[in-house]
Amino acid sequence: MTDPKDIVFYEIALSKDDAWLITGNKRHFPNSPIVVTPAEFLAIISHSAD
Repeated sequence: MTDPKDIVFYEIALSKDDAWLITGNKRHFPNSPIVVTPAEFLAIISHSAD
């Protein structure tokens, strides 16, 4: 992780089932399906509403 201050946010997201970490800087976090951009999250929730 490029910024040690971001670790806490990633750990919180990992600690909860069905959690998302929504960020504008995905490159600051490990490549993970729970780390998404705001646009990706909107697409995810719009598909789940169908």
